[in-house]
Amino acid sequence: MGLELDSGKFSWANWIETPEGVEIISEWLQRFEDDHWQRTKQTDAALTTWKDYQGIFNKLDRDAYGGKLRTLTLDALLEVVRAAKPDSRTRKKTCTYLYKLGKFAAVDGVENTGCDRIPHLANIPCREIRQPC
Repeated sequence: MGLELDSGKFSWANWIETPEGVEIISEWLQRFEDDHWQRTKQTDAALTTWKDYQGIFNKLDRDAYGGKLRTLTLDALLEVVRAAKPDSRTRKKTCTYLYKLGKFAAVDGVENTGCDRIPHLANIPCREIRQPC
């Protein structure tokens, strides 16, 4: 553990067991990034956009959560959306980027929000955001 900490590569995934077949947030983020760069040429503009994505993704609690590793769920995505100021540019980007991640990871319920509906969460007061009907 000390070596990981010293090298800046510490991850709870190496120290906490997860059930077989369960993929935690950090694993999904790595797969999403790998897929992105397989489809996108690494230009200055693309790298700048990716940094924007990372800024949003870093808000996901992707390692230890309540003593266990956290899986990617609709609640985890919406938690980040709720934390962003309503009707802001950041909230709209958060909705868009997390929808793309959720769709990529086939998160239960994300399709029910629909690409046409999740960006509208940007204008909904935090207390009113719930899972889709």
